[in-house]
Amino acid sequence: VLGAFAYRVVSTLDSMIGYHGKYEYLGKFSSRLDDVLNFIPARLTALLLVLAAFFSRRRGRRSWQVALGDHANTESPNAGWPMAATAGALNVQLEKVGHYKLGRANARLVPETIDESLSLVQIAAVTWILVCFAIEVIYLVYST
Repeated sequence: VLGAFAYRVVSTLDSMIGYHGKYEYLGKFSSRLDDVLNFIPARLTALLLVLAAFFSRRRGRRSWQVALGDHANTESPNAGWPMAATAGALNVQLEKVGHYKLGRANARLVPETIDESLSLVQIAAVTWILVCFAIEVIYLVYST
């Protein structure tokens, strides 16, 4: 619980304290710490989204290619990974105008794209639950 609280504090500080002005150093510190804490989760999430794309017969290979190729287009060292994997899986381009583009605009963004993305996230979540369950079973089998 303490770790989750500390993580939440760092994440909130990163969101609320600016990088300039009176609290500049605290803002930069919390931002860098947030980057470190999210390094593995961001990449793991991207991998789970790529696997979900394969499992759901979407564009798994394209998801992987876009994640590898476009993840660095965002200012954040972590945010681009899952967003790029999703853009590749859905065959769309995600853009923050004037900042970044992820993926290629091969398909139009339509309301159904939201449903597809939710489905992709659900499959990724179930995949993660199954991985955790498998690790637990292996641990129980080999620890006794």
